[in-house]
Amino acid sequence: AKIVISDGKITHVIPSSMAISMRNALAVIDVGELVIMPGLVDIHVHVNAPGQRAHWEGFASATKAAVAGGTTTIVDMPLNSVPSTVDLDSLQTKLTEISLIEKNGSLRCDVGLIGGIVPESVSPEGLRRDVIGELVEVGGILALKSFMIDSGAAEFSHVTLEQLEAAMFRVAALQLTKHNSLGDLPYMLHAEMPPLEEPSSTASGKDTKYEVYEATRPEIVEVRAVQAALLLSQRTNCSVHVCHVASARAADVIRAAHALGVHVSAETCPHYLLYSFNSNVPNGTNTTAHYKCAPPIRSENNRKLLWHAVLFNEREQSTSNLTWIVSSDHSPSPNELKLGGLLQAWGGISGLQFRLPATWTPGRDEGLDLVKLSALLATEPARRVGLGRRKGAIVEGMDADLVFWDPEECADTSVAASFATQNVSPMLEQALAGRVYATLVAGIVSFIDGDSGLTSVLDEDGASIGRMLVRKTQPETGEDFNVSVARISAKEQKKRVAEHIRIKKADPATCAAHVATASTDKYNS
Repeated sequence: AKIVISDGKITHVIPSSMAISMRNALAVIDVGELVIMPGLVDIHVHVNAPGQRAHWEGFASATKAAVAGGTTTIVDMPLNSVPSTVDLDSLQTKLTEISLIEKNGSLRCDVGLIGGIVPESVSPEGLRRDVIGELVEVGGILALKSFMIDSGAAEFSHVTLEQLEAAMFRVAALQLTKHNSLGDLPYMLHAEMPPLEEPSSTASGKDTKYEVYEATRPEIVEVRAVQAALLLSQRTNCSVHVCHVASARAADVIRAAHALGVHVSAETCPHYLLYSFNSNVPNGTNTTAHYKCAPPIRSENNRKLLWHAVLFNEREQSTSNLTWIVSSDHSPSPNELKLGGLLQAWGGISGLQFRLPATWTPGRDEGLDLVKLSALLATEPARRVGLGRRKGAIVEGMDADLVFWDPEECADTSVAASFATQNVSPMLEQALAGRVYATLVAGIVSFIDGDSGLTSVLDEDGASIGRMLVRKTQPETGEDFNVSVARISAKEQKKRVAEHIRIKKADPATCAAHVATASTDKYNS
């Protein structure tokens, strides 16, 4: 096909057989036999900046790694930055960080943000201040997130079931307001809960066997949390998104609840689809901790069943419309935090740059085709966080975000080719199929493989290619409100949030009125 791009948008998609004049084109990129897919959208990324963990991964390195892997939009989690993004003040701190990266010309892809819900959010004071509503209606965040178990970060406490129910009632109200315009505002959950009885395990702090670590967080830890969350979702009519599903049994619970009308979507990650502790996770080595994550990687039989759940509709010719998404859950850390036993090591896998090949490589053996791959990595994640009219498809009027790649060539997983700040990942130096040749963000080449032979048309003035993606909560006059997310500079959004904070501190009584006014501000879309 021929794809025509103007002012950062796709203006025409024309069959290859149809002639078109290139006389007025500023640049022409011939990608030959490469596959063209919509730019990938990763809705589960831990960038870790600003704060004391910023050296683990910042927005400059994360967005560069993203585009090197074909990802044109990342959505950043509220942790492990310090402070966690749980209110407007902490959101302002993160926007300040992003605006500095943007000013330096180092923001290589678009960025959206997720707001955190912690116990303080649903305390009497938090509900009175409506910190959740402010994050959405003023902060423009794309989703909300809670943990149902200790997050491992002291700044981000997990919620009890009572607090989760209170949060769901508030989020459900936001999802149903503004003519259902926020129905794509997901409440994302880390769904693990300790079982009623402690799992039997002989694990010690120095243990380096992965199956011993997995036994400390068995499948019942996921299943119990998913059951509890979905019961509350049904009770409150809150749309939830279950993050990083590792257990095939938990996937079955989600599918059953969805069939009964519960508003739920599901996400898994490449490391759960690629690895299993009794097959290809090394035991007792100095790299075993590189595979540590929560929930843990599970058995080979579970891995196969998890693929079946992800591809259930295609395999069973089901009419179910349960949404499955594959996100990276990119959570890097320095190597020194991976030393010692598995129970002591920091949990989290660095995989943002390798999400495409790490999903495609095992998926081919399970019946995954390019159409479904595009849905899992681009179309469905974009839709789930309100970006469906901007991102995730090669359609006229959409943002010109594209990835050119070869599904048969080996990905470059060498340390030299990695753009992550911390080169600690099980996917490094691994044979994975799917080489990314070039990535376009808003029609500009943000990444190009130096050996590709393609002509680079990189932004020559040093300006950042990426922008902030900010949820709009009120339609403008005569506007098709399906385009509910604006693409603006981080500086502009920072200014808007700062103005609300200023008014709130100066005269709290007028704050509610200012929220309504701010929601109707004009955006550059």
